Amino acid sequence: PSPIGTRGKGKGKGKGKGKGKGKGKKKLSKKERERLRQEEAERRAREEEELRLRLEQEQKEREEKERLERLERQRLEEIERAQHEAEISELNDILNTNQRALNEVIHNQTQKKQWARFMRCDGSPNPFIPSELNTYMNLWREDTSIKPILEVLNEVEGSIALVDELIEGIDDLAIDEKNDNIEIKMQNRQATLQLQQLISDKLDEITMYELAFAHENADPDLLNYKHIESSPQVTICLWANLSKNPRIKALEFEQRSFSIELPRLILLANIGIRVLYTKFDYLSPKCRSFYPKPRRKIEKPVENKDESNENGDETEGQTQDGEKGGDNNEEVEKNANDETEEVSNNAQIPTLDFTELNESGDNADNKDEVNEEVKVSPIVEEDEESVYEEIEDEVYDDDNVVDLRAYRSMGGGISIDLIQLPPQRKKIKHWVIREAIPAGLQRQAYPFDASKPVTPAQTSSGKDSASTHSPSASVNASGSVLTTMLLPQQMVFGEPPQLARWDDKNAQWRFDGFSDVKYDESTKTIAFKLDHFGPIAFMQDKYLNLPFQFWEYTPLDLNHGKLLIMAAIAEFEIEMKDDICCLKTNAESPKELESISGVWMSPQELKKLIEEIGINIFPTIDSEKYVSINSKKKKLEYDVYRQIALTGSACSYSWSKWNTEADSGRETIILRGVENLTAEEALDYKIYMINRQRASELKITEDSDEYSESPAEGTHFHSDLYHMITDGASETSLTRIRDTSFLFVDNLYFWISSTRLIAFS
Repeated sequence: PSPIGTRGKGKGKGKGKGKGKGKGKKKLSKKERERLRQEEAERRAREEEELRLRLEQEQKEREEKERLERLERQRLEEIERAQHEAEISELNDILNTNQRALNEVIHNQTQKKQWARFMRCDGSPNPFIPSELNTYMNLWREDTSIKPILEVLNEVEGSIALVDELIEGIDDLAIDEKNDNIEIKMQNRQATLQLQQLISDKLDEITMYELAFAHENADPDLLNYKHIESSPQVTICLWANLSKNPRIKALEFEQRSFSIELPRLILLANIGIRVLYTKFDYLSPKCRSFYPKPRRKIEKPVENKDESNENGDETEGQTQDGEKGGDNNEEVEKNANDETEEVSNNAQIPTLDFTELNESGDNADNKDEVNEEVKVSPIVEEDEESVYEEIEDEVYDDDNVVDLRAYRSMGGGISIDLIQLPPQRKKIKHWVIREAIPAGLQRQAYPFDASKPVTPAQTSSGKDSASTHSPSASVNASGSVLTTMLLPQQMVFGEPPQLARWDDKNAQWRFDGFSDVKYDESTKTIAFKLDHFGPIAFMQDKYLNLPFQFWEYTPLDLNHGKLLIMAAIAEFEIEMKDDICCLKTNAESPKELESISGVWMSPQELKKLIEEIGINIFPTIDSEKYVSINSKKKKLEYDVYRQIALTGSACSYSWSKWNTEADSGRETIILRGVENLTAEEALDYKIYMINRQRASELKITEDSDEYSESPAEGTHFHSDLYHMITDGASETSLTRIRDTSFLFVDNLYFWISSTRLIAFS
């Protein structure tokens, strides 16, 4: 074939293919397109209708479920309402019966103590009889005869015992409502302060006597006088610079592991040094910050329900209340100023208003709730603190002033005093001449001008020692004295202690006056440079162990249980049996607690020992200012503590995370509880919610993802936790609860209310 024919054939074939392909595409008509759009619209409408119907059905099911839950809640509320009054009345009867029996026991114990004190024949006065105590103090004060130091320390020990007896008597009066007499409390308080001051004066007096005879008892090798004398409560370390030897570098009292460098200024002066150790702290109660700040009442305007007169009446009410509030404020401020002036003028023996300042170990703000007839009600009045405010004090504006509401002194007291030596004897032929020993302790200010004789401004005696301890005393870098001492080994120091010095002029502790402080935790040794001589204290944060990390109570048997407390730096158990208790330690507990572990005693005694060792787990009236807590209504909180104590022989209780995470507010308490008759620890706890209206068991568990207040299935609302627990409890559990002794109830209540576990966890 020719090329031309071939090309033509190819073209023809190609054109045939193109035409065949074009004929395969079919174009939709307008009618068909309209039909498809209509079908698509119908399909979408059908889907939307199905979705709407499904949502409506779900909404109906949800509404029906809510309606059923609402009906169920209404049914439970009706049941709870029907039995509400009966439950409240029954609980009040139980609590009041226990309280009356407890008051009778406490009263009998007080009577026995008083009788035993009356029958004691050891020559000591009865501190609760003013005539005997006054005679004792006057005779001791007027006795200025020179006695051996050990004899004086024995007399001091007897007076310290009287002080402890007075303090214990004040606590007993706070518990025993039959003898609750404010006048007697104030009388005992004043007697305590006067006796404490007399003890301090006698220690100063014997110090001057010992130093006056220093030459007769001087060390023949060093030609200086050094002596240590101890009693159970007091240790006196004395040194007199008789040789004026400038080569002596330091003074050491080896028995107390105490050393202090001796600058040349001291070594060339007629100076003595006294280091006084005491196991008590009589200075802190003289501070204003030792007691809670005074509060003033805030008058609330009364709202008028009549809307037409609301604005006018409200304005008038506010004006009247403002006038009343102004009068009250002026009166409170006047009293506060009077108190400030009194403390400044009489810093040694301040007059304290016992009714306002007294704060017992088991929460003074709730004392009336404990001692008065107990009444439980789901609707309670507003807490007192909501209508009171604290009066600010300029004393707290100084950062160097120790706030004893936030800090506490550890290990008693220690005083390092620089003393002007009293005149020594002079031997002339066969005569020994001695000048009269000055009254009081002649404290020497430091640093001082050695070229000038000692002036009254530099020397102080007794309570006129402002020049020695006041912050205005002249101090320079060369005046700092390096001091090393051993801290009390039985004390628990959770953190390095802070040093504080006593400012006698203003009756307060101060943080300034120390430098280059070094603390060895392993040996409990502290070294520092001292700018001021005088009393010093080791301060520690009072709320170091708060808030609690975890707590759990477990019954062990009838009238027998244990309380596990995991604080911030300490962990221990308190085992309770009838009206006694003991401390149980474990590997996580501080070793200092081993000395009191396993010893059975009363709750008050054990609490006192725990505090003396340095562990504070007991919140006070104003602890909420210093610790971040889950604040609860006090009335509700203490009602729950009482009801836990009532069921403590048969039920376990523990901390719940929902009490914090659920944001339940101040009017709701959430905790875990379960019946426990076998002393087991790994339990399937239930969650209970208690508020001012009712108590209920919740459907959620501790491991639930979300919080819900839906009640557990098959449960009922009750007016209080006690009836919530007993509802559905086994017969054995109910028998245990009914047979629980009121002494054990009070024992358990003492610990959970003193620690305030619900709010401070």
